[in-house]
Amino acid sequence: MRKQMNAAVGITALTLVTAGAWGQYVTEMPDIYASDGQGSDYFGTAVAIDGDWAVITAHGDDDNGENSGSVYFFERAADRTWIEIDKFT
Repeated sequence: MRKQMNAAVGITALTLVTAGAWGQYVTEMPDIYASDGQGSDYFGTAVAIDGDWAVITAHGDDDNGENSGSVYFFERAADRTWIEIDKFT
């Protein structure tokens, strides 16, 4: 999986690369947005995806003090967009 992040607006763009019998397959995935993304949150520093679930960190989020960090939980909808389900601070 490759990712690009825009820490200023809380967006991460993902590209999924998988290996198959006939070579590699590249899938562009819809962008994932933090509902409360701010500059310097560093949303998307770490990303884990399992099926239709994604966990994304924002180590610079300041909800519980300067750079206290947060973890966002997303579920992929039928239209392949990502919906923020929860956030742990």
